[in-house]
Amino acid sequence: MRVVSSMKKSLFMLIMIIFSVLLTACDDEDWVPHTSESYDISIPCEENIFKISEIESEISAIADTYSEGTELVYVRYKFEDDNKGYAMFGFRNEYEKNERIYVATVDIYVDLYEETAYKVNYYEGTGKASGGYGSNRVGNKNKDAYDIYISNKDNLETNEGIEYYYLIYMNGDILLNGCREDDSIIDGIECE
Repeated sequence: MRVVSSMKKSLFMLIMIIFSVLLTACDDEDWVPHTSESYDISIPCEENIFKISEIESEISAIADTYSEGTELVYVRYKFEDDNKGYAMFGFRNEYEKNERIYVATVDIYVDLYEETAYKVNYYEGTGKASGGYGSNRVGNKNKDAYDIYISNKDNLETNEGIEYYYLIYMNGDILLNGCREDDSIIDGIECE
């Protein structure tokens, strides 16, 4: 009888320890509601998609329909070849509500050759859960992305196995990465 009683106590203690570990691993931020939605859209772009300085106000107007006050913080062009690809414009707005930091992000996808915005991903939640690209603004907005891609793609040390290129504007830098189909980077350079 004592052995069974002792085993029950030990099992109860083990369950309590596991429960305590699980509860302490989560904090209040893990229980805050968030929104994550994706929308198919079809909005023709009138300005030059390859020059951020020219297209930014047009794309910002789309972002503002999902979350007002966002700022452009990240741009990524995917060149599958010289005539196929898309651009992703990442917008972010950080604000405080009920003593918590919240973040809204709006990612807008534009087909480079159809010149049409075709998808929006929207997220709103706590800053901890938002992930994303930080809050730095995009620099070098007057530089033409297509010209940068064309003039730098052959400058990578290794072109073997490259399926497509990502040209990324972030934190004032412009990076060109040659990638495999699984998004792993084969080679990359910083562009002027």
